[in-house]
Amino acid sequence: MSSDCKVIPDISIPSVQKEPIVIPGPLITSDSAIEIWSTAVVTAKDRLQNYFSMVPIDPIRTTMEEKCWVTLMVLKKEQELRESLRELDKAWRELDEIKKVLGIEGN
Repeated sequence: MSSDCKVIPDISIPSVQKEPIVIPGPLITSDSAIEIWSTAVVTAKDRLQNYFSMVPIDPIRTTMEEKCWVTLMVLKKEQELRESLRELDKAWRELDEIKKVLGIEGN
């Protein structure tokens, strides 16, 4: 492995099927793909904080290989966010049940 490569943990890609398709890993990507990801994250946060998200933007130029790697990174982030939402939903349902058990009303 060259020194310009980074290891990314296994990820699953959501699909129409009930079971996600798992991409074997760890994934090995280049420093340039990680730099592109970091730049995109910083730019997106800045645009959202400064209300520029409706202003058109030219996408970051990438090679086809970099585009593939950052696409996998986006899919990994989507998976993490879906899992966080599932956990949050579970916690809310649990709290609602606790309130029922305690006879506490609320929204």
